Amino acid sequence: AGTTHLVTNAEECARLLSALRMDVPRAVLGFDLEWPPPHLCPTTPKVALVQVSGDRDVLLVRVSAMPSFPPALKDVLEDARILKAGVGICGDAKKLLADWHVAMKGAVELQGLAVRYGYGEHGTGLKQLGCEILQAPLIRHCRVARTDWAAPELTSAQRTYAAADALVGRALLV
Repeated sequence: AGTTHLVTNAEECARLLSALRMDVPRAVLGFDLEWPPPHLCPTTPKVALVQVSGDRDVLLVRVSAMPSFPPALKDVLEDARILKAGVGICGDAKKLLADWHVAMKGAVELQGLAVRYGYGEHGTGLKQLGCEILQAPLIRHCRVARTDWAAPELTSAQRTYAAADALVGRALLV
């Protein structure tokens, strides 16, 4: 079993990303984003959490708790040689650009790949693809998805949910 790291500063982010990249045999990371639902924010909510995973370890980077976007994370996300796998990742890339001016490269949209290879009969969401391709039931509660990802503290349920998204995304590609 791997470790989920809750990252709240740029220095820790750089150190953990370096370790994660050395641990990844192929240049493939699982990727996802979370932000508060619109009904919890007076303005358009910004990305609050960036999730990246290697084989076992996951970084939950709380960008909402930082004064600026971590430079090491920006470098990884803008590096086209490092593939980032996720469901809905193209929309996530647009949101990241709009909110944090990070131009993500190397994004691999898993929904299109799944359909191309004959998967997705029961849907192309992360939960459905995880079950169909990996035979790994992903327990997803919409009540967790709709919580405040910019809250001062993340709950255990939020951390588990966020880590699973990144891990399953990577596992689906490799």
